[in-house]
Amino acid sequence: MAATGNCTRLTIWLLAATVISAGVLYFVPPACFPPCPLHVLTGWNCPGCGATRAAHELLHGHVRTALHLNALLVLTLPVMLVGLWQVLNSSTGERDKKRIVYRYLGWLILLVVLTFGIVRNIPFYPFTLIAP
Repeated sequence: MAATGNCTRLTIWLLAATVISAGVLYFVPPACFPPCPLHVLTGWNCPGCGATRAAHELLHGHVRTALHLNALLVLTLPVMLVGLWQVLNSSTGERDKKRIVYRYLGWLILLVVLTFGIVRNIPFYPFTLIAP
C-alpha cells in the first residue's frame, strides 16, 4: 500500500513541476533563456542546444520553428511522454519484468542523443538544417 501512495505523490509532484515549468516557458521570452555553456565555450551545438527555445515555441504552437531549433526534442517528446505515463502507471511487479528492456532502452537513447549531437555539428548540407 505504501508503494502506491509514493507513486501517487510522485505523479502529483511531476505533474506540478511540469505545469510550473510549462508556465515559465510560456511566459518568459526566449531572449531571457541562458545560452548553452558548451556552445559558448566551443562553438559546437550539443544535443540539447535550442531545446528550451523549442519547448517555448511548441507551447505557442509554432511546430516548424521548434523543429528547426531542436528536432530531437520535438520528434521524441510524444514517445517520452508515453513512456513516462507507462512507468508511472505500472505496478512494481511489471517494472521488475521490464527492467532489462529499460536498461537497453537507456543505451539506445544515449546512442541516439550522441549521434544527434555529432550529426548536427557537421558543417555540410543537409546536416546544417538541424543546427539551431
